[in-house]
Amino acid sequence: MGVRQQRKEQTRQRILTAARHLLDEHGYEGATLRGVALEAGVTAGTIFVHFAGKDALMMAALADEIQRLLGGAHAAFPHDSPLIDQLHHHPRWLLRAYAQRPVLRDLLRRTFTLQVEDTGPLFAQAAVAVATWAQHMESAQARGELRSDTDCTLMAKACWAYYWQAVTLLLQAEPPNVDEPIALNRALLEQLLRGVDAAKAP
Repeated sequence: MGVRQQRKEQTRQRILTAARHLLDEHGYEGATLRGVALEAGVTAGTIFVHFAGKDALMMAALADEIQRLLGGAHAAFPHDSPLIDQLHHHPRWLLRAYAQRPVLRDLLRRTFTLQVEDTGPLFAQAAVAVATWAQHMESAQARGELRSDTDCTLMAKACWAYYWQAVTLLLQAEPPNVDEPIALNRALLEQLLRGVDAAKAP
């Protein structure tokens, strides 16, 4: 990466850091582009160099915060645990974080009404999540725990769908009851794995 590109990325990160701070302090409505620009030490025009508008910036800030949360989840990952615990680990970690922070729940609700181009960073995270789940399943398959004809990528996409089912359930009530969506996610994953359990193959 050249010097110019490094500076551009540093500016983008300053903008994202400012956006996350203002979101925590004032919520979506109170976090204005002008306020983000002032906190980041840039002009409002500079924000539009990096982001199409407020929604795109706030979704990027949400994706950035989720990535930070995932860093904690990665550090605590149960490598030696059963596959069900591995698949359930990240959804449970994120659901608990969402339950504790109203601003994250507000941003997640907004994802249902935004243009696809504004939620691009979240789609990128989805691709990484699916690939990661698929790797866990392929490892289990290599150990003989899953049937040899299991399509691990397809199964991983189901895991992503189950995660969002749990998120949707979490967002339905204020204050949220985190135990119910966590239990739902695990139950769905358990049902999924029962269908490809090598020990139960016909």
